[in-house]
Amino acid sequence: MVSVPPAHSFLNCEPKNYVKRTNSCDYIFEEGPFRHHLVHNLLGHHPRNLVLSPYLSAGREGVPPHTFDDHPPCFVSYGTGERGQQECDRLVEYLVRDGTHVEVVRTEDTPHDILLLGFWKREDREKIWKGALNFLKGIPRDGDQSRSRV
Repeated sequence: MVSVPPAHSFLNCEPKNYVKRTNSCDYIFEEGPFRHHLVHNLLGHHPRNLVLSPYLSAGREGVPPHTFDDHPPCFVSYGTGERGQQECDRLVEYLVRDGTHVEVVRTEDTPHDILLLGFWKREDREKIWKGALNFLKGIPRDGDQSRSRV
């Protein structure tokens, strides 16, 4: 759902000032020049303050209240071993704070996006798939308002 937001390290867009994330066991490449290249390609010719957009960096520190008012129900899956764990924790906090129905599957000691890693523990991957399917089953259909927001 949310990628590793560029606002964590590149508000000044200088590779020499790059702030590395925690969880070095994750496979996401975490070197200043590489991340700098990704962010600049993402931004293109848009202003650098776009990095602060809650749509681009939804899990950054300081996203103001009411940012996610009227947000649709949301399923979030992430692991405690991935580099963006802090951003995912904050995103879930912000969604709940603003009244969005959110369901979370958080797997222990897992890197980013384990669904792409077919060799990873089957139980962890199944936990995510089951959580996503249960989430989808609970989404109201065709104007059904029977599901309340948490």
